[in-house]
Amino acid sequence: MDYEKLKEYQDGLMGLAQLNPMAGNIEYNAQKVINAIKKGEDLGLEIIIFPEMFLVGSPLFDTISRHKILAEECKKWINEIAKISTKITILLGFPEPTSCKSRYYNSVAILHGGEIKQIIRKSEITISSDFNDNKYFEKTLDFNNIIEINNKTYGITICEDILCKDILEKLNKTKLDALINCSASPINKQDKFNNLSKIAQNLHCPILYTNQVGATDNFNFSGESKVYKSNGELLARAKSFEEQLLIVNPFKNLGEIYPIAENHEDICNFTLEYENDLERTYKALIQGIKDYFNKTGFERAVLGLSGGLDSTICAVLLSDALGSKNVFGISMPQN
Repeated sequence: MDYEKLKEYQDGLMGLAQLNPMAGNIEYNAQKVINAIKKGEDLGLEIIIFPEMFLVGSPLFDTISRHKILAEECKKWINEIAKISTKITILLGFPEPTSCKSRYYNSVAILHGGEIKQIIRKSEITISSDFNDNKYFEKTLDFNNIIEINNKTYGITICEDILCKDILEKLNKTKLDALINCSASPINKQDKFNNLSKIAQNLHCPILYTNQVGATDNFNFSGESKVYKSNGELLARAKSFEEQLLIVNPFKNLGEIYPIAENHEDICNFTLEYENDLERTYKALIQGIKDYFNKTGFERAVLGLSGGLDSTICAVLLSDALGSKNVFGISMPQN
């Protein structure tokens, strides 16, 4: 994108901050936020949208309830980041303590003018075998998710909230200029968001979907943040498995569609039964290996080699992710 030509798109210019957080490392995540804000200021952005729970990193499971210092650190950094929100409106996901001990709201802070302007709380809490957010998070009973930014009306949703029929019906009663979604949806859950195009058509407004990228434990996030026009047409899509500040203006049709694996929209889950899914499976594996080593502080790997296909593939993946000089193969003895 030619950033020199962005001046003609200034009214409504936004950045979707598709970034890779480190779960529990709030200072590290906060610095990513600050760097993105500085870049956004240089580009003249009005709004920067960060993924769900970005400040603390997602997912955390019971770590968030066992270590209260995480929420305290988030509060401190929210206030610090708010101070630099003098030129840009910032939407930043974080865990907000409730009146119940060790329970939290999954919230998004709206920062502008050097202060916290508003807090949006998630209504639909994930209940599944892999997330179980209902153990640590409370759903809000006071669902107030309409905000005004620079004379435009935005609806704000957090992950699955955008799929809730009751919420969409409430939003449809308000004339929205755009609907924003802050998400942390791993690759095996993203098929749930395949109907954003239809939702944009039903609400008669653009949709901006910002998703997390990176790997945490056994969860892998591909990013692929998207923007749909009010007619449901795809306006922009971020790169897959890469950090990116995606620059868009949904009101002036500014956006770039980065390619992903062919026909991926037709694939719900990753499987090698689909030939066109092989590239994405490879990228997911490489990202998972890289992030495991980067986020744990390891630099090199020792791998036992049997001479068979399994260990050979593992050696190739490790070499591609870490560099061949950082992988040590050991020929295993045979009977």
